[in-house]
Amino acid sequence: MLDERLTPPDEKAKRDVPSPEEREAFFILLHPAYLEKSKYNTISVDTRSEDYLELKKSIELNGVKDPVLARIGDEGTLEILSGQRRHLIATELNYPVPTIIQKISDADAKILVADGNLHRPHISMYDLSRSLRMKMEGMKQKAGRKKKGTFKAEELDSDEKLAQEMGMKVSKGIQILAPCHFTCLVEYEKKDPATGRTLYGPNGKPLTEKRQENATRFRIATVFDVSQTEGRELPSLVSDLSGDVPDFENVYARLAALCPLPVELGPVPGTAKGYASFAENRVVVRSGMSQAQTIKTLIHETAHAKLHPPDFLSEFPKPRREKEVEAESVAYVVCQHFGIDTSDYSMGYVAGWSRGKELAELKASLDVIHSTAGEIINAIQPPPPELTRDEPSQEHRRKTSYRKFKKRK
Repeated sequence: MLDERLTPPDEKAKRDVPSPEEREAFFILLHPAYLEKSKYNTISVDTRSEDYLELKKSIELNGVKDPVLARIGDEGTLEILSGQRRHLIATELNYPVPTIIQKISDADAKILVADGNLHRPHISMYDLSRSLRMKMEGMKQKAGRKKKGTFKAEELDSDEKLAQEMGMKVSKGIQILAPCHFTCLVEYEKKDPATGRTLYGPNGKPLTEKRQENATRFRIATVFDVSQTEGRELPSLVSDLSGDVPDFENVYARLAALCPLPVELGPVPGTAKGYASFAENRVVVRSGMSQAQTIKTLIHETAHAKLHPPDFLSEFPKPRREKEVEAESVAYVVCQHFGIDTSDYSMGYVAGWSRGKELAELKASLDVIHSTAGEIINAIQPPPPELTRDEPSQEHRRKTSYRKFKKRK
């Protein structure tokens, strides 16, 4: 920790700040004039935004609590890498700035500045793309940085070289844009609920209100194909069913007769096993599958056709996740009743679609699943016909025969 410097500096004082060594950091309380904007930070700060004004109000009351991160730049002055908004507000209010000074390379400086910009709630697509490009440049420089005092390409101090020295297999990662989700306040004009027109205040300006909304930005992430990895075999969430079904033709015919839409076997786009379409007025089951998979899929799509009409025809449309959980649960119950084990497929399928749902939501579907499964079971295996008064039961016939036998004795 260094002695605080709270008076405005001249050019000589700016260059007299001690420079830390590698893996060393100094903490110091500085007058804001000691700090300068990084040459890598070309994005301006919106001083009229809601989050900036809220930060300014907080600093005005409590001072700058979170230190800014800086390094000694090319000109020998302190260059801000993280905390530009705090520095701007401190400059305006003439407040001291707690500062951490570290020795940071150009590559790391680019990454730090880009990360700070990527996490801003309001950033244009142009600034976003520039920040992403700068971060990629920094990552490339860092991965191929030369060792101090060496110039040969084979002596690069990179993650690849380190892995080779440890005897590990080296694979090049695949860089993708990964989503980052956050919430922010968005300002909207107030509308009259009856007319939908904008409401105006006494000053003639539209009245506004703030709503909290979810937003998505993207960052660069490195991933690897499964073929590049080592270790135990990854479990499959859903496994295709195999095996035959007793009396397959009759079971298939009864299900097709029960389904509200015409059923046909044929090609299905993508990896789906089948689909139910009210627009096409048909249910299609992928041809060439095993008997168990075919029957399971037909039950699943029949449940969709019976339970899930198009949203515009439904008074309370259900989200797709709820529809898939109901349809696959019906298929599981029916198949279990007839001894067709679909656990390997259905458990993973339901787990995937029900992830994130509350227990109350799942319980609400139980009655629907129970009644629909019962209807399909009865269609596949009709219950015995009810006895009429003219048709004595087998037990009654047995007792009558026994009485006649005793009389003859």
